[in-house]
Amino acid sequence: MWTDGSRWSSRMAVAAQCARELRSDERGTVAILMGVLLPVLVGAMGLALEISYWYMTNRSMQNVADAAAIAAAINAGSNYNVEAKAVPHSMGSRTAVTM
Repeated sequence: MWTDGSRWSSRMAVAAQCARELRSDERGTVAILMGVLLPVLVGAMGLALEISYWYMTNRSMQNVADAAAIAAAINAGSNYNVEAKAVPHSMGSRTAVTM
């Protein structure tokens, strides 16, 4: 390695000077922040879309079930289950209603 102490200390001084310059340099910090935060933001948007899709699907199924129950209750005939199963198909739902 280095046997001369002055060469070692001068190299350490140069390294310390480079470290001070690097620490005070603020260029590129926005790129680093965007690189860290962009995946988090995209993930949050994906989660929000997934939750809203889940909520809309849940509400749609509840509306179909409510309509089937009302149609079966209003029906004056004896075949309530036929009426309850016909309503979701007329509303365009793909979910099956079981009675």
